[in-house]
Amino acid sequence: MDECTECKMTIVDKKYGAEIISTKGKIYKFDDVICMTDFMNASKLAENDIKKILVINFEKENDFLDVNQASFYVSDDLHSPMNGNAAAFVNAQQAILFQAGKQGIIMDWKELKENLK
Repeated sequence: MDECTECKMTIVDKKYGAEIISTKGKIYKFDDVICMTDFMNASKLAENDIKKILVINFEKENDFLDVNQASFYVSDDLHSPMNGNAAAFVNAQQAILFQAGKQGIIMDWKELKENLK
């Protein structure tokens, strides 16, 4: 089982996982996007040392999405492992379809990162 780089908890809910891949190929794994943003905000890895930032597609386990191309549905109803409560989708249309009839908002990576500070 994998362990979250930030909070050290075992990663159990695969719908909310995230990863940072360094330019040297080291993979930092996270159980929730909020753990990843906490890690990034603490400057534990220099921005120029980051090759890729990935999140799991909420609708397809083990399908990694580039954060800059993903859309996020954010809602307290999601109950992600560390209460980031953000689910990643392949595009805004998929996030909107999932949101239908629910209370929550759609964000891109830049908006999500700012709101999770």
